[in-house]
Amino acid sequence: MLFWGCLMVANNIFRLAMILSSGQAQNFQTNLRKLVKLVLYDNFEIPIKLTQIQAIIEEQYSLAFSDLELLSAIKKDSDNIIINTCTDPVNNTYQLQPEAFKKIQEKQTVNIDEYISMFLASEESEDSWEFETVKELVYKFLYFSFNSDTKTVLELMNRKTSETKSYCVSDEFTPDEAKIINAFLNWNYLPKNEFVLNLISSCFDYCMLTVKKDTSSFSSIFNGKEFYLDSNIIFRLAGFNKVERQVSIDAFIRKCVDSGIKICYTNHTYAETKSTIKYYVDGLKKLLGKKEPLSREAMQALSSKYANLDFHDEYIKWCKIPTSVVGDFDSFRKYLERIVSGLLSPFKLVVADNYDTHSNCKRFTGLCDDFTEYKSKHYKNTYEGAIKVDINNYLYILEKASANDATDFMQLKYYFITADHCLTEWAAIQRPGVVPMFVLPSVWYSILLKYKGRTAEDYAAFCQFLNIRIAPERDTQLAQKRAMLAYIIELNEDHEIKEQIIFDIRERLSDPQVTVEDPIAFVEESHETIIQSRVAEVRAESDARHSKQMKDALDEAEEKHRLEREQDELGNAQKIQSAKEESFTSGQDDIIKKQAQGIVKRHKGILITFWGIVGLGILIFLATFILSYFVGDKEISIEIIKWLDENSKAIKVISGSGSALFTVIGIILRLTKVLSTNEDYIIKKLNNKYNRK
Repeated sequence: MLFWGCLMVANNIFRLAMILSSGQAQNFQTNLRKLVKLVLYDNFEIPIKLTQIQAIIEEQYSLAFSDLELLSAIKKDSDNIIINTCTDPVNNTYQLQPEAFKKIQEKQTVNIDEYISMFLASEESEDSWEFETVKELVYKFLYFSFNSDTKTVLELMNRKTSETKSYCVSDEFTPDEAKIINAFLNWNYLPKNEFVLNLISSCFDYCMLTVKKDTSSFSSIFNGKEFYLDSNIIFRLAGFNKVERQVSIDAFIRKCVDSGIKICYTNHTYAETKSTIKYYVDGLKKLLGKKEPLSREAMQALSSKYANLDFHDEYIKWCKIPTSVVGDFDSFRKYLERIVSGLLSPFKLVVADNYDTHSNCKRFTGLCDDFTEYKSKHYKNTYEGAIKVDINNYLYILEKASANDATDFMQLKYYFITADHCLTEWAAIQRPGVVPMFVLPSVWYSILLKYKGRTAEDYAAFCQFLNIRIAPERDTQLAQKRAMLAYIIELNEDHEIKEQIIFDIRERLSDPQVTVEDPIAFVEESHETIIQSRVAEVRAESDARHSKQMKDALDEAEEKHRLEREQDELGNAQKIQSAKEESFTSGQDDIIKKQAQGIVKRHKGILITFWGIVGLGILIFLATFILSYFVGDKEISIEIIKWLDENSKAIKVISGSGSALFTVIGIILRLTKVLSTNEDYIIKKLNNKYNRK
């Protein structure tokens, strides 16, 4: 945790950084005027002397300037600074103009606390992290990063510093603290990224003030430079060491190429990339054999917390390629080597000597031993092959620099870019007081961004560079975990059961009281638990399936019974309806027959009446004629007979007309059957009539 005094120093650094980064000033005088105005801003209401300005700058910012340098800067900014003259110039006092005060006040709003609050509200944060804790950690980290980069840049300028400590930022924080800082740095918020970059890269402006030179003096520093990449940079660039690291390294390399810097790598580094690939592929082969790879989560559960599983992830992706064969690790190794070779194709391969075989090999051996001891003290891996590669590269760069005879980083052409903090620190210790040749990419990136354009990608990439490498904590059960993982992979179980066993073991090991005496027995306990669980699941599924089958059978029988009942009910209803219809039909026939008989009877009555009237008329006429002839007036009868005799033709016509009339009436009655006396016809006609209704 930071003490309040240290927090105040950090605040001074942040304020100065924001002032220096504002406007991207390119010369010493401009930056010095900014610094003087910042001092006058802090003492706005009190006019102060030149000696006081000198003392405040040295006390707060560890910078020393002569009277003439300060006076020259002040006189060139008379529009913003009030000079209260006295007879003795030594007693002159200085104040800031109110308008200048307001301008600086607007730029003094440092939003880092606001950024921290926003970060704690984001998904990248954890609920247990408190504002004050995170604030102190972030302030401390930025303070150390600024000072570390300042020291490195001053050394690049071949400027000796009073600071003798070689900063290793990761040594200043516990793994839990580093986790919080890395989460803040990786939180992708552009204003925060811009603030962090401006703050750290302003160390370059601070160094310009220290060496009292214009930034433009170093505008040609990139000309003719050659950057040699370490294998850890190459693997990051290939994406074998976290995707976010690939993005940041790719942005850095592209910025170097755009600036005219030649990117190189030695034969030692290239050989190391191949041996590293072989090492990890052989490890996968030994562990997995012909078995399918487990998920990353399962592998992580029984591996070191900081184990490199990137090659395992690449193997999973490779196995999904249609032409790949699970277990063909030679093909997988060649696949990775092709990726690296293709990646390095635009860069220059430089063949360096193998200093291990030189006549002066004792020096080589001594450097290897010294570097191994240094890495051991910092809890780093000390693989002999990697140590020899680093020393070969160290001696090669040293040899190139000696031939170059450079005195500062403008003249020095050759640099080795590595992500290995131990290597940069050890190399600086080996050659104190000279321009460092083994440099972290973040240092050169901040210098590049001072002269070249900045993008949102650059801000995010720079924050990624600042991530603290968390030193692995000692896992007392790591050997047992590895033995258990190897045993589980060989089990004759499917992929899913293996992972369930691993997750069960992970849960058991989360209890700090649990220890693993016998790894195989420990696995078998979880194995038995998972198998019993699966058996119970299968039994439950079987019971559920049986219950469902029984229920389906009962439902089917019930449905069948229901359908049969409905069929019976439907049959009965149809019978009843049929009986009703039959009864109705029978009754209807009787009614129609009786009605038809009535109609026939009525028709007969009408016909009898009609023909009776006609016959009666004829009889009355004949009777009248006969009576009149024999009893009455004979003359009338004689006249009638005479008329009939004389008009025989007319009588024939009348007789024929009458016959025709009666014939027509008979035909009409027969055709229309209006007065039909045929009972069957009338019944049929009545049935048709009722059916239409």
